[in-house]
Amino acid sequence: MLRVMIVDDEEIIRNGIAAKLNRMFSDVEVVGKASDAIEALDMVAANQPDLIITDIRMPEMDGLEFIEKVKAIHGDIEFVIVSGYQEFEYARKAIELHVEEYLLKPIENENLKNIIEKIQKKVEEKKSKHQYEIQLKKYKKSYINYIRNKYLTDFVTYTGDEDLSYLISMLQTVNVQFKYSNFRMLTLYIKAVHEVPEFEPLRDYELIKFTIMNIAEEILSTLGHIVVFENYKNQNEICIILNTREKSSIENHIKSACEKLNAQLINLLKVDVRIGISKNYNTLEQLNSAYLEAHMAVMQNLILEKPTITWFEEFDPNNRITYFISEQDKVSLFSALNSNDEKKALEIVGMIFKEIKEKNINYDNVRTVWMDIIITLSKVMGELGICWKNIFKEDYLLEDDFNQCTSIQEIENYITDKIKTISNCICDIRRSDGKCVIDDIKEYIDRYYYTDITLVQLSNKYYMNANYLSQLFKQETGIGFSEYITQVRLKKAEDLLLNTKLKTYEISQMVGYTDSRYFGKVFTKHYNYTPSQFREKYLQEKEQ
Repeated sequence: MLRVMIVDDEEIIRNGIAAKLNRMFSDVEVVGKASDAIEALDMVAANQPDLIITDIRMPEMDGLEFIEKVKAIHGDIEFVIVSGYQEFEYARKAIELHVEEYLLKPIENENLKNIIEKIQKKVEEKKSKHQYEIQLKKYKKSYINYIRNKYLTDFVTYTGDEDLSYLISMLQTVNVQFKYSNFRMLTLYIKAVHEVPEFEPLRDYELIKFTIMNIAEEILSTLGHIVVFENYKNQNEICIILNTREKSSIENHIKSACEKLNAQLINLLKVDVRIGISKNYNTLEQLNSAYLEAHMAVMQNLILEKPTITWFEEFDPNNRITYFISEQDKVSLFSALNSNDEKKALEIVGMIFKEIKEKNINYDNVRTVWMDIIITLSKVMGELGICWKNIFKEDYLLEDDFNQCTSIQEIENYITDKIKTISNCICDIRRSDGKCVIDDIKEYIDRYYYTDITLVQLSNKYYMNANYLSQLFKQETGIGFSEYITQVRLKKAEDLLLNTKLKTYEISQMVGYTDSRYFGKVFTKHYNYTPSQFREKYLQEKEQ
């Protein structure tokens, strides 16, 4: 839609041009009409026209002076000059102002139509270019932010496999520099985003993180030089490098600033965060140790539901109690699950987590206990032939599942949910014993032999491990799964060869073989005749 404003001291001319435009174009809107340049100047900002059609000779301020003033503020607006005079001086001045279009009174419809169409195209091209430039700038900014976050994350999570001097040089390329010789790491973990009218958690989660980072930078910058960035490896974690002149006298200031930050996030955004703070280090190269400490402190805080702000020194590894599941508990859990005693299994898990909650064990110890339970569950699943991906993720990467839990209770809920799912699978399997399952599968193959039937597909259908199902099938039928499908297909092919006039390639497709040559090889191997020979032999015997 082209937005047009008309400026002329003659009302009949203003209304005439507006009427012509409305009649000629459905995609042109007259957004304003002014009787003189002074009035028009006040209207431009409010109406935001793409094009102004203006008379040259008007009282108080002529059209050329008006154009000059508008262009000084709104450089993208196009102009068409309307005049009853063909004077060189006006034309020369108009060219200097980059006004290329000129209409003479009385205005001819064809001339007006041609000029408007030309300007429409020009404005559309400018808008498209402008939009492209906006998107390009947005993309570049987003890319630069991503690169900055990546370099900083890779640097603080440095494990020794990378070239540290290279990582430091990469920080300089994104303008990350430090002024002082004391370093600490702070990690902010976003535990929960409560419902706030201004935010929809899924759509605006990035906006929330951006806001948190800005508030953190504003409050914590009073402590010294800070660098705030998003951990691109963990979307819930925001990292802060605190670079200060002083070492020992700053702890209370850090505590006060973190308390202020937490209060503002709760009051302004209704966001629940946990903050972990590392020990002080004297070199940039030690930031990876500082990050590990801050991360461990914040995760310890989350899992064990400690106070909002946690200093790493509060959790000295040497002073912590360790806890491991006893072998007897592992055996009891396995036995309960294997016998499908869901109540007993849940009681055992409940007792384990009750002890965890009562002891001041560390975050890594909680992870170890969690993994011990998962391993026990997986052994039961293997014993009973339960398919892994019916209970867990197909890719076997459980780290993400653990990281999504933000408290001991959530970890316990995760485990109990898996136990209940395994119990349901066991019930399904035992409701239909092995023979019933194989009978169902044979019936399925007899009905759908012409489709692409796989062992994996059927193992998912019956909540069984594919290898276990393969063994069970051979045990019940005396032949392998693939061999059984082949026998069924060849029997159907034999019937079609003897009782229809269908061509071999047509029969091949009808019984589930997309490659007719392969079908021919399988058929010949089984019958010692090609499909054509088999049909011919049958016809000869029939005639005799």
